[in-house]
Amino acid sequence: MTCYGSAFSQYKFVLDVKTKTLSDNKIKLNIFNNRNYIPIKIDSFILEKGHHIIYGELSQPSNFASLIVQKNGKFIDQNFVLDSGRNVITLDLPVGKTRNLVLTSNARGNFIFNDLNNLFNETVNRYKDPVRVKGYLYLPENLKDSIVLLQLKRLETYPNDFASLIYLSRISRAVIEPIQVKNNLATLTKFNDDLKNSILGKQIYTEGTDLIKNKIAASVGNEVKTFSVSDIDNKVFSNTELAGQ
Repeated sequence: MTCYGSAFSQYKFVLDVKTKTLSDNKIKLNIFNNRNYIPIKIDSFILEKGHHIIYGELSQPSNFASLIVQKNGKFIDQNFVLDSGRNVITLDLPVGKTRNLVLTSNARGNFIFNDLNNLFNETVNRYKDPVRVKGYLYLPENLKDSIVLLQLKRLETYPNDFASLIYLSRISRAVIEPIQVKNNLATLTKFNDDLKNSILGKQIYTEGTDLIKNKIAASVGNEVKTFSVSDIDNKVFSNTELAGQ
């Protein structure tokens, strides 16, 4: 059993991890900042006899997280959404495979995360032309745009869940065109007031509206305020990169 917290904690969680294939293996847990994906909590534990429980606290109702195991000299990770409250997780590595961990969770936030990811995969698989080359995914712009619109509509069916805000944050970090940003902000307006007025909700709104305003200013020749944000790969993007566009 592991316990840890923070001076800024508000939301308690329990992470109950069980396994059939990773008994007595060391597992690393990363809990990330929901906007820039920098780890804010790092922990490790041993799945003694296939089981371990972590008690902790978070500053937001849900957080993006990952579990990592080292097998045969390779690190294998699996992302998930950690909710406040009790999270019952199974974590396994299929026999004979060393690439993908299989994680199941009873948390609603993780259900939403999986639903949006499944929507992505289903849409890609229905696309008329091949989009995978030697295992790598290459998406044409029209397919990317279609997928994002479908995901935004799906998020609107979960207007009261903090995990929806986390996923919207992921989407918003991957776009720089005003029309795409406007679509993201339109979905944000469909969420409940608690989500819209949260720190993460305000960050999405402020960064989105700033990008739109600066794009408009640039198009009419006005002075543009310089700003920088981290993209989905945690690389810094500055609007100075759009000079001349």
